[in-house]
Amino acid sequence: MKRRTLLQSALSAAVLATSAGCGGARSQYRLFSATEADTLAALLNQIIPDDETPGAVGANVIRFLDRHLARAYVGHRAAYRKGLQALEDSAHAVYQRSFSALRFEEQEALVERMEKGDLPAELWGDLPPREFFRTVRTHSMQGYYGDPRHGGNQDALSWRALGVPHPPVRGRDDYYFPKQGAAAMQPLADRQRP
Repeated sequence: MKRRTLLQSALSAAVLATSAGCGGARSQYRLFSATEADTLAALLNQIIPDDETPGAVGANVIRFLDRHLARAYVGHRAAYRKGLQALEDSAHAVYQRSFSALRFEEQEALVERMEKGDLPAELWGDLPPREFFRTVRTHSMQGYYGDPRHGGNQDALSWRALGVPHPPVRGRDDYYFPKQGAAAMQPLADRQRP
């Protein structure tokens, strides 16, 4: 085999392996496949939806979870994979569609059933739906209300919505929010709305 042919074959194999990934479609996340990310985003939108300010998706809680499931929450990684798949399977069993493709009200009804533990047990196996929901809800709150340096609460959205002043962090530089500059830390209620 010629060197050029060998290099082309190796490059083709690498491209195929990269594009196939773990979950098929390519994902922008470290741990979540594109399908898992879509399902998780829809679930996060149910837990902390948009209102006057962006909710969990807008505050980039999914990035927070993706980062922390590789570190501090590594013990929950298998439960997230199993739970997101079980939620997808439950959506298909009840509505014959993917969870992320359901209308908001349909997603809400399924999440309420998950919170009560009232979903087909055979789809969830040894992972109780209620426990999975509680875990995701707790982690979502941590990502939404926590410190932006951990990957969530993008641009301190939740802090500004609550009127919480920018807390100083000893031993670290102040945060810099390049999109809005100093105005980013002004509480949302104090800003003039268009």
